[in-house]
Amino acid sequence: MEYVEGAPPKAPAPVEQVMQYALQIADGVAAAHAKGIVHRDLKPGNIFVTPDGRIKILDFGLALAQSAPSASDSTVTRPLTDPGTAVGTVAYMSPEQARGETVDARSDLWAIGVILYELLTGSRPFEGSTQAVIFEAILSKPPIPPSARNPRIPPEWERIITRLLEKDRTLRYQSAPDLLADLKRLSRDSSSGRTISAPPPRRRWRIAIVAAVAAALLACAATYFLLHRSTDIQSLAVLPFVNASQNADADYLSEGITGSLIDTLAGLNGLKVRSSNAVRKYEGRQIDARQAGRELDVQAVLTGRIVQRGGNLSVRVELIDTHDNSALWSRNFERQASDALGVE
Repeated sequence: MEYVEGAPPKAPAPVEQVMQYALQIADGVAAAHAKGIVHRDLKPGNIFVTPDGRIKILDFGLALAQSAPSASDSTVTRPLTDPGTAVGTVAYMSPEQARGETVDARSDLWAIGVILYELLTGSRPFEGSTQAVIFEAILSKPPIPPSARNPRIPPEWERIITRLLEKDRTLRYQSAPDLLADLKRLSRDSSSGRTISAPPPRRRWRIAIVAAVAAALLACAATYFLLHRSTDIQSLAVLPFVNASQNADADYLSEGITGSLIDTLAGLNGLKVRSSNAVRKYEGRQIDARQAGRELDVQAVLTGRIVQRGGNLSVRVELIDTHDNSALWSRNFERQASDALGVE
């Protein structure tokens, strides 16, 4: 066997370095798919970076041969395990793998999305304390936008990762060559200066605010804490945003905004923020802010309500003092439902 000297890529990594890794990973996976081979267990531990910077994709022990080898990455694989058996590493499994369904090459593309997300942010898009929690996140929860964890990620990178992590595989990249083409275009544009990999601070914050309601909430809340209440409020809980619409699709949006706010506010010095696990029990419940404050032992709670009316979304947010139920700050946000990125 070939001796491979190297180590898995380290996360987080600079955007330019991730681009070099991504181009090689996509190229290698495209070559395997062209031979009718689906890896099924792509993860950083199965990717080595050699001392000269080359990528080696390792461990095809769970790989499948396509039933009718062709150049199409959407060819269905023939199962080598019992129907309904999930095979692979949980954190990098696609939704169809998690459900034990027949997989195809698009499952490898999902895993590439998880790997790139991790390399750019230092975190996995779907995490949890147990396998069951991770499965639930993969199947039903949207990932926190990469730019919320690393504001230096260019918008085009976020678009590629978002498409790779589509839970519906018909909306995902349909082939590794398609992904490779997008990566090559992005690399070319970055080299020519048409895409700026690290926006200057003012532009970076403008992008974040336009792209995320969560970032706007953070800016307002952080200003309030730092300028007015920094000596009083040292603990906070973000309660699950309420979907007050009949549309179940807004559930994913409410979960995404709640998780994004918790992660971002937790980065403020001197502010203790309760974890997603701690506040999950309040999901779908009507609860008094003072009661939640006592149970969570926090001085303030942030609540939110989402209403969808036709093509419009309205988000109402309120910061409440749990000592006396007084409103410290509130704001309404109005967005088009079709502008998913802007809503988040």
